[in-house]
Amino acid sequence: MEGDEYDTAFFDKVPKFIHYRPKHVVLTSVEFDHADIYKDLDDVKKSFARLMELIPENGTLLACAEDANVMELRKLAKCKNSFTYGFGAEADFRAKIMFQNANGLGFEVHHRGEILGPYAMQITGEYNVLNATAVVAMSKMLGFSENRIQIALESFEGVKRRQEILGEPNGILVIEDFAHHPTAVRETVKGIQKKYPGRKVFSVFEPRSATSRRKVFQKDYVEAFKGSHEVLLAKAFDQTKIDEENRFSTHELVDDLKKSQVTAADFDTADDIVAALKSKAHKGDVILIMSNGGFDGIYTKLLKALE
Repeated sequence: MEGDEYDTAFFDKVPKFIHYRPKHVVLTSVEFDHADIYKDLDDVKKSFARLMELIPENGTLLACAEDANVMELRKLAKCKNSFTYGFGAEADFRAKIMFQNANGLGFEVHHRGEILGPYAMQITGEYNVLNATAVVAMSKMLGFSENRIQIALESFEGVKRRQEILGEPNGILVIEDFAHHPTAVRETVKGIQKKYPGRKVFSVFEPRSATSRRKVFQKDYVEAFKGSHEVLLAKAFDQTKIDEENRFSTHELVDDLKKSQVTAADFDTADDIVAALKSKAHKGDVILIMSNGGFDGIYTKLLKALE
């Protein structure tokens, strides 16, 4: 089961995982998000501290060694089985990427002198390697065979709205992803550009979540998009209920990206973005659209315009 720090329901303002009573937990990352619910990072950590305390003594915790907040919270767990995973030599389960291309990626996992794998996946991105490493580690501890783990990872096609290929009209590949937090945006852009080397990637983003519409991550998005080929930004979704001084500014982001030598522009409507992409994109290019909402129907509008 998946659970994050978002509240369970409008009448139940605690994370879903508080109700799960888990025996085995994979803790992937802990960051500030959902500014409509949490006031700061410490507030978010309090929720995850409760999760750590829920793991029974005979349970298991797999903590991502790449995340300092995760490593801090790990200390609160009382379970006897507590392990780390990551890319660094200090991780109990260390991932090593073997290849990454348009067909997916391959990796192996090093654990106490033993090499587990190799494993292959259709999806790409370092964050997916980390997630898959956690899957390998937990599956091993739960007694699943090596062959079964390999087959499961290789046959996994991903989920809706995560690196989902929508079509390739006239040789222009259109991909949708739910990314909206700056970390997710950065890793998704990086993963897609690595997956399609030699192809120009247009990164299209709509600030729509409660946090991305606020100024809290204004500078973080500069870092998130800094390595992009070209960035097209939509006007932030409905900011009427946010004080003006706290509103995220696409104009400011564009200015900052240009100072970092990144080609960027912002647009008032999804139709304006579609028109720009129709004139800019050529056969062989990739268009990555990131939003956690409907984005004014840009997906079907773009596919139709590129036909």
